[in-house]
Amino acid sequence: MSSVISLTTAPDLSRLNMTLFGLAAPPLIEEDQLTTARIAAIRANGTIIGTLLSADLRTAGILVTPESASSSSTFTFAERRAWLSHVRTIVAGHARHGYQTYVAGTPFERNDVDIYLKRDQQTAIPLVMIILLSVTYGLYRQLRLALIPMGCVALSLAWTMGLVGFIGLPLNVITSLLPPVLMVVSVSAAIHLLNAFLAARTAGMAHREAIDHAVRDIGTACGLTALTTMLGFFSLLVSPVPAVREFTLLAGLGVGMAFVITFTGVPIALLAAGAHISYWAEAQGPIERFLERSLRWVLSHRHRMLIYWVTLAIILLALPGLFRLTEGTDIIRTLKANAPLRVSTEFIDRHLTGVNALELIVGLPEAELQPAFIRRVLAFSQHLRALPQVTSVHSPWEGLQWIRPELLADDRQLRVIATLLPLSLPLDQWLNVNAHALRMSIRTRAMGSDRFLALARDVKGQAEAIGLPVQLTGTNYLLARMSRTLVFTQLRSLGLAIVLILGTMTLALRSWRLGALAAIPNLLPPLMI
Repeated sequence: MSSVISLTTAPDLSRLNMTLFGLAAPPLIEEDQLTTARIAAIRANGTIIGTLLSADLRTAGILVTPESASSSSTFTFAERRAWLSHVRTIVAGHARHGYQTYVAGTPFERNDVDIYLKRDQQTAIPLVMIILLSVTYGLYRQLRLALIPMGCVALSLAWTMGLVGFIGLPLNVITSLLPPVLMVVSVSAAIHLLNAFLAARTAGMAHREAIDHAVRDIGTACGLTALTTMLGFFSLLVSPVPAVREFTLLAGLGVGMAFVITFTGVPIALLAAGAHISYWAEAQGPIERFLERSLRWVLSHRHRMLIYWVTLAIILLALPGLFRLTEGTDIIRTLKANAPLRVSTEFIDRHLTGVNALELIVGLPEAELQPAFIRRVLAFSQHLRALPQVTSVHSPWEGLQWIRPELLADDRQLRVIATLLPLSLPLDQWLNVNAHALRMSIRTRAMGSDRFLALARDVKGQAEAIGLPVQLTGTNYLLARMSRTLVFTQLRSLGLAIVLILGTMTLALRSWRLGALAAIPNLLPPLMI
């Protein structure tokens, strides 16, 4: 009948479902076997292929959003780890009957890096202790003397890491470097003090006199070394990255505590050991003989000019490299090839749209959606899809890309379709008219922070070119920015560290010439590397 626009019967009503966005469509697939026409329709659906289904229809993807990412609540560290572990358990439980399952994403990257750091610390710290004990025992050939520096190392480490635990700071990629730094600083000061004591005993001084002489002889030098090291760490307190500020503060305090422990603990240990410690004989060991021969070779007139020219050549070779330094962090590629996270990430990159995302917040010009704005968003989305690094784009109106253009030509019709278009995710996650904000999500494959930030610049520039106010955000973007900020902040703080350290040495030595001379062994190694 010509007057009938549509017909709805009772059986039809049972198939309809009222949602916040209007009437939801019936299930897309009802049969067990897909027809050729349905398979073609699925392949033509750009919002599904790549994100939820691979192009060969053999891999399905599920995007999981934790509750804390869509609400004001936040996960604690323990809750986040428990949630990720539960997700992995569920995913692994479905890997049966010939199916394979993979799980990846930024939350898993952060979680696995934390786990790897703790595991490495549990292995590396005892290993370093064994190596240091072997070296000190080889130097002194007495277990009592070898244990004294190791006691300073253990106490310095316990004090500093105990402070970290007491104030409740969780270890991260940066603060996990504290133990090796403290171990090196504390063991070197203890060895200097022991060597000064043994040299005094070899010179004929009594036991107590030798301890007093050693503390007075190298106490100032070691104190100045500790002070300049602390100032070097404290120069990084200007960093905007909280993890860097935490590391530098704790490392500086740890160096100070290591100095106090060494110059109080070592004399007490030497007094307690008393006559049980034998001192060096006049005969030199292999290390002393090698160092003495090296010193004679360096001080030889004919070798001095050779050293100068070789050093100058190395500096000249290193200078061009300064202008070729690049910055980039790629956590996935640093993992072993068989690491579960890397395997999962690379599989998803190959078959789907990747695990990384660049989130965009687009400002709405008015509270009411305007057709011109919707068209700009659609044009912006088409440009993003053309970028080689972009694998998929999501927004409230991506479904409009596959609607016939003539249906969208009319402004009133476009506004109605854009308002009632069913979405795969809740509307409040993508569009907030009251806050004048629209969310867009760009999916990418795993890449280094330098390439990710280059993509972000391209996206920002295109948005500005078509008049869209865009704010870049998302976990991947923030982590990439933090990585770059960390590198450039450290480079800028290097100048402050040089001023503080060399200024302190010049004042302590009371000579700018000696201060400049002391700068040579401090500045040349970083420059060459």
